[in-house]
Amino acid sequence: MSYPCFRVDAECGHRICLRARRQHLIAPAMDGAQLRSHERVRNQPSLLCDTSHRSSHGSPAGTSCPLGDGMEHPRGYAGLDRTWPGVAGHFRKQPFAKRKNSDCGGSSAMTLRLFYAFMLSLLATFQVACNTASQIAITHVSIINVRDGSTMADMTVLILGKRISTIGPSKETPLPNQVREVDGRGMFLIPGLWDMHIHSDGDARALRILLASGITDIRDMGGDVAKLSETRRRIVSGDLPGPRIWFAGPRLMGPPAEADTDVWVIHSPDEARRAVNSLADRHVDFIKVHDGLSKDSFLAIVAAAKARGLPFAGHVPASMTPIEVSDLGQKSIEHLEFLPKACLALFDPESSSAHRVPTSCEAQSLDALLHRFAQNDTWIDPTIQSFRYFAPAHWDAIFTGFCEVSKRIRRNHVLILAGTDWSSFLEEKGALPGMSLHQELNLLVQAGFTPLETLQAATLNPANFFGLSDSFGTVETGKIADLVLLEGNPLVDIRNTKRVATLFSGGKLLDRKTLDSMLATTKVPTKSIQ
Repeated sequence: MSYPCFRVDAECGHRICLRARRQHLIAPAMDGAQLRSHERVRNQPSLLCDTSHRSSHGSPAGTSCPLGDGMEHPRGYAGLDRTWPGVAGHFRKQPFAKRKNSDCGGSSAMTLRLFYAFMLSLLATFQVACNTASQIAITHVSIINVRDGSTMADMTVLILGKRISTIGPSKETPLPNQVREVDGRGMFLIPGLWDMHIHSDGDARALRILLASGITDIRDMGGDVAKLSETRRRIVSGDLPGPRIWFAGPRLMGPPAEADTDVWVIHSPDEARRAVNSLADRHVDFIKVHDGLSKDSFLAIVAAAKARGLPFAGHVPASMTPIEVSDLGQKSIEHLEFLPKACLALFDPESSSAHRVPTSCEAQSLDALLHRFAQNDTWIDPTIQSFRYFAPAHWDAIFTGFCEVSKRIRRNHVLILAGTDWSSFLEEKGALPGMSLHQELNLLVQAGFTPLETLQAATLNPANFFGLSDSFGTVETGKIADLVLLEGNPLVDIRNTKRVATLFSGGKLLDRKTLDSMLATTKVPTKSIQ
C-alpha cells in the first residue's frame, strides 16, 4: 500500500507536502518483502509538491509523489507498486516559512501541535481505508512454484487490494468477511505472463487481447516514446485495459536507416549521448540498440546508458560481436543475434549439408560463447516463432537449427526470455497478439527446454531481468497479485497456458466472461485465445 503526498494549508496560507519516509511512530507491521521494499526507498529524499506545476498524472512535474499503488515514477515503472511504509512513519521536517507581520497568531509550537493532530486524524482515515480494501479469496487451488516446479495442492490465496496478503492450506485458512471467493478446484495458479519482445505501438485493441490472453506485462522493444508514455499513463490510471508496459522508446540505429518516431538514426558518438540522455529524461526503462551503429557510437550509447542507470538491450550491429556486447553489459540479445553473423549458416540447409559452417561456429566455439553469456548474465530472447512469419520458406531449417543450438543454451545455463516480436506488421502475416506468446512457449518446449524452464522464461525470468523479483514473477505473499488461473497444468502440457479461466491483474479480477467480452470487441475469435 502506498500513500499520497499531503498538502497542508494553514489559515495563513502556509503549505507543506510531506512523504512518508521511515517507520518510527505507528507504522503498520511489515512482512519480509515489504520490509525489503521499505529499506530500498527509505533514504529517498522527500519531495515538495508544487501544485502549480502538476502533470496530467496528478503528480508534480519532475517528481514522483506516489498516487496509490500504481504510483508514477521518475523512470518508467522502476519501483512501481512497491510497498511504502505507513503514513504514520517519520516525516521529514519541513518548517513553515518564516513570515514578517504574521497575522496567524499563536506560537510555532501551537502550529506544530495542530499539524500533528491533523496528521493523526488522517491516520485513522487511512486505517479505515486499509480495512475496507477489496478482498478476493482463491480457494482449493493448486499453486505452481515456478522456482522449482513443485505444486502445492488445495491452497487458498487471499488478495487484499493489489497484493497477495495470505497463502495457506485451504482447511487452515479462514476466509474474512465480505470476501469474493473464486473456486479453484481442479485449477492451477501461475504468475502473470510476460511478453518480453513486442512492438505494441500503444494499440488499445492489441493491449486488450494481450491482457485477455493472460499477459500482465510486456517489454516494448521500439516505438514512439510519447505514445507509449501516454498509453502507460492510461493503463496505470485504469482508463485503458492492458498489461503494464516497460518500454525503450525508439530504436537507436545507424545509417542508412531513416529516422521516424520509432527510429532515431545515430551518426556520431555525440548524437548517441544526446539520444540516450533525451530518452532517460523521458523516463524510458531501457535503451534499445539496433543495426547499423558504428563501434564508436555503440560505445557512446553504452557509456551514456550506464551513466544514467539504464540497461541496454537489442541487436548486435555488424561493428560489434556478440561476445563484445556481452562483455560491455548488454542485458539481452534478441532473436538469433546472439550468434556471430557467420554462424547463421547453421540455419541454412544448403550450407550445413555442404559442411560450409565456419570453424568459429563449431561446437567448442559456441560453447565458449554461451558460457561467456552465462558468466556475464546476458539474456537470450530468441522470439523463435516470429521466423515462421518473417521467413516461412525457411522455417523448417531455422527451427531445426535452433533446436540444435538450444541444447547448448541449456547445457551452458544461459538465461532465456520469452518474447514474440509481435507487431501490426507481423499480424498482417498471420501472427496474433497474445496467442503468439503461447506459440513461443510451445516451440521452446519442442526445441528441448523443459516446461518449467519455458514457464520461467515468461514469469520469473522477466521479473529477475528487471530486478523486480520482490514484487513480480512468483505466487508469494506480499507480491503484486498478477495471477493466471488455468484449467490445466502447464508443467504437464505447456499448451495449458492458453486455458485461462480467470485473470488477476494488479488484484483486479477478470473472469472468463469478462475476458470473452474483451475479445468480442476485437477481430480475433475467442476460441483462438482459449
